[in-house]
Amino acid sequence: MVKDIVCNMEINENQAAARSEYKGLTYYFCAEACKERFDAEPETYLKKLGWWKRFLLRLGDASRETYGNEPPKCCK
Repeated sequence: MVKDIVCNMEINENQAAARSEYKGLTYYFCAEACKERFDAEPETYLKKLGWWKRFLLRLGDASRETYGNEPPKCCK
């Protein structure tokens, strides 16, 4: 589960209505309207996150690139 950075709705990244790439990170949205708001002013929404949340988002993206949506074999 991930949070839509615009409206804070919790959504499943596999069922997200839209997604956007910005500065090497992927952001997921519940609706195309939230994606359009984010794409128009991404820094406005990123300021709300703080450095720790941005770090966790990068970590999640790296994990999905490495393992896909499955946990590592050691964790099954």
